[in-house]
Amino acid sequence: RCLGAADALLPRGHVPSAVESEVRDRVRTRVRAMLGDQAYEAAYAEGGGLSAQEAAALI
Repeated sequence: RCLGAADALLPRGHVPSAVESEVRDRVRTRVRAMLGDQAYEAAYAEGGGLSAQEAAALI
């Protein structure tokens, strides 16, 4: 959910740095491996619908 929220809340035109892209890719790969594809996609989609306040409450 946090990844989905983070991606959805990025400002338009955001261009990630190389480090940001690398870290996101590693996190996505690891979380997807732990949850499985279906659960990952569901959680990511749910996160994409959260407000900034709701996303902050997850941490």
